Amino acid sequence: MAEYKGVQLKAIKEWGEHDLAGFTANIYLNNMKIGAVVDKGFGGPLHVYLEKQKDTFLKIASTYKDEDGIYANDEALLHRLRVLSGIEKDFKKANKKGYSFITTVDYFPRDENGKITYGKPIREPAEETYFFNNDQQLQQMLNVKKPSKYEVFRTLDDFVIN
Repeated sequence: MAEYKGVQLKAIKEWGEHDLAGFTANIYLNNMKIGAVVDKGFGGPLHVYLEKQKDTFLKIASTYKDEDGIYANDEALLHRLRVLSGIEKDFKKANKKGYSFITTVDYFPRDENGKITYGKPIREPAEETYFFNNDQQLQQMLNVKKPSKYEVFRTLDDFVIN
């Protein structure tokens, strides 16, 4: 299950799409429910409701940095866990259908350090997921599509953020 230092999201419910997408989820720490999170889908901040272990959760969340190493806060962590949970769900379905691994790609413009810059995506859709049985298929897709970034998920351990 998607996790960072014992923090997980469970019972994730999503609605809408793109700019008006929202979600709710329960927040767990070491398999104990400690609160909930709500994204109303209107571009504002997440609403985090912690019933217990607030200091521990905030301390853990403060150590998290997103893929670009920019943010270190609870919102960035909770968003990443939600995304990873969705990818993990796709991964499990793909495995049942016989695929060995999945890859997510994005086409957002990036600077020389690999950080996303603002601007129109290089291609549409801006993000895609692919299912593969071998590394040759992956390499062929990378050569053709030329994404700005990609992540490969081969096992359930790949959904644990270190």
